Amino acid sequence: MGSLTKKLEDVTGQGDDKTGVKERLELLLLAAKAKIRSYRDEINEQFMNPAQVDRIQIPGIRAIRFIEQYHVAAKQGFSQQVGDHLTKAIDAFFSIGGKDQNTGAKAAVQSGVKALISSGLDAFIGSTEAGETEERIYVVVPENNAFVRADIAIWKYHMESTKIIDDSDTAVAYVLCKSVIDHTKITIDELIYLVSDALAERPQHFEEREFTTSDTPPKTVKKRITLGADGNPIVLDHKKLDTDPTKFQEWSLTAENPPGGKPPSISEVQDYIDELIKVWKKLKEDRGE
Repeated sequence: MGSLTKKLEDVTGQGDDKTGVKERLELLLLAAKAKIRSYRDEINEQFMNPAQVDRIQIPGIRAIRFIEQYHVAAKQGFSQQVGDHLTKAIDAFFSIGGKDQNTGAKAAVQSGVKALISSGLDAFIGSTEAGETEERIYVVVPENNAFVRADIAIWKYHMESTKIIDDSDTAVAYVLCKSVIDHTKITIDELIYLVSDALAERPQHFEEREFTTSDTPPKTVKKRITLGADGNPIVLDHKKLDTDPTKFQEWSLTAENPPGGKPPSISEVQDYIDELIKVWKKLKEDRGE
């Protein structure tokens, strides 16, 4: 999957035979930019009129992180391409990873974020019907002793019979916006639900491994290997060596995750909420509120 603007730059000045391609790219670039602008305006409107949003959703205060991108991709393998790209964007968006990624509540929250976003985007990413489609979702999750809202808006346009350029026949644009929520606007019932959902024990969906390629000189690459319900890597070809990444099923955002999950105990939820209340109370005291 490549940058839409980069593709346009590549064909500019290449002669009359590329005129049609350049025109299609320019139109799609305009459409992608218009969609991103529209999504950004909708999100900004929520921040400017939180009282109106508060009637039907849990509003964020203002944006603390924002990502917008547009690309071209191939319809064949579209799910894998877009799924992988969104996975990396979401990882960066929520700072998922690092040395403590598999510890305690943080690991549960990370798993929950992926599950919520994946289920929301599965149908959209898996669709290859011609024409224009778009999807908007938002999720609320605890992060760093606060509750954050993530708004995700994504648009794509599949060319039915004419390729945009080379093997690319699909334009994709998306916006990710993260904002902190005013915890005083969350009801007790919502607080209990959000904390319980975050602390639920979910099976690990993937395992990150390092592999050595057959290139000259060899390169070390990291791959996410899909884990089955038993917690073991899913093997595609038992004849291949464990050092060969193609032996295993690679994980992506659209991968079918193993079933299961265990809700937290009442005491775990209570302890988590108590810690949050201590933080909120201490901040109010320090501010003299």
